[in-house]
Amino acid sequence: MKILLATNSLKHSLSSSEIANILEKSLSKINKSEIIKLPLSDGGDGFLEFINFHKKSEIVQKIFQSEFAGSNITIPVLIDKNNKQVYIESAEVIGLKKLPENFKKPLSINSYPLGNLLKEISLSEDELLVSTNEIIIGIGGTATIDFGLGSLEALGFKFLNASNIQIKPIPENFSQINKIFYRDLSFVKKLYFVVDVNTKLLGENNAIKIYGLQKGATKYELDLIEKGISNIIKVLKSEGFSINEFELNGAGGGIAAGLNLFTDSKIISSIDYLKSKVLKAYLNQYFDYIVTSEGKFDYQSFEGKITGEIIKLFHNKTKKIYVLCGNYDRNLDYNLPENVEIIELRKFFNSIEDSILKSELGLQIASDEIIKQIAV
Repeated sequence: MKILLATNSLKHSLSSSEIANILEKSLSKINKSEIIKLPLSDGGDGFLEFINFHKKSEIVQKIFQSEFAGSNITIPVLIDKNNKQVYIESAEVIGLKKLPENFKKPLSINSYPLGNLLKEISLSEDELLVSTNEIIIGIGGTATIDFGLGSLEALGFKFLNASNIQIKPIPENFSQINKIFYRDLSFVKKLYFVVDVNTKLLGENNAIKIYGLQKGATKYELDLIEKGISNIIKVLKSEGFSINEFELNGAGGGIAAGLNLFTDSKIISSIDYLKSKVLKAYLNQYFDYIVTSEGKFDYQSFEGKITGEIIKLFHNKTKKIYVLCGNYDRNLDYNLPENVEIIELRKFFNSIEDSILKSELGLQIASDEIIKQIAV
């Protein structure tokens, strides 16, 4: 019996690798079972751990120090020596996980630390970094919604108001920006943004409104941010940029979309990245059962998230897919295939908070439910 553990992280809890290890230990109780671990990442939390697990070449870790929203932070990056690539996880630089609850204020913070890190890597005299040509950035799990303007400031851009006074490019100031002084960014290494969602930054059902509340913003503040970014685009258009504002990618508060306008870069959906780098080796295989995981299973799961894609890719190649999630939105009609079963971890506890704190126990209980069904 072949069981594929195609796991994704549970936000604010366990990484995809940790989940795979817990499930492997529990499901190995099944006689004659062959368990294949496939921890995954959509570009957000756990992206570096995912890269480190799957890369076959020599990987070296380097540590950078920075400041984000008043806190001193440690930033790990991975260097693939053979392929001359540097890997960054945006959640490790400007992520929600880096901030205490009272600092989750997207109106007053921006992506400056990420731009500063890109500058440090690109201009570094470190022998390992000098030899690299590309930077691959996992975009997701960020605390910011700034269209990458903070990063651009770190890279040398200046933002002026109508009185030609330089102002800080934090979202609460975006509507005041009237002029932008640009810097040639050809010194920055080639960038690849691996984005966790394909939702658009602006327009109907945009990423600002969908993901902004979980970053700590109120609905009123999200309206201000949306109007501010629309003003930035208006300024860019007046200065000769050709931009379709309703086609901009919304991942990470628009970081990839903003930096993509000024750097040698490419935006890649995490699913396309996974298909080409990891999943292609498994698509032609048959698995008796597949177990995948996600923090919250809802309509967003089918907008480029890993769990939705695992269901699309494998539901007709297996007996059953089990989706282990912290929270399941039953109010939506997913038209799920008949062989997909959702196991909501919160049902084992008194609250969502309790299920997060005891997620390892929840996974073990969920594993026991799976074993009862398939170990016959």
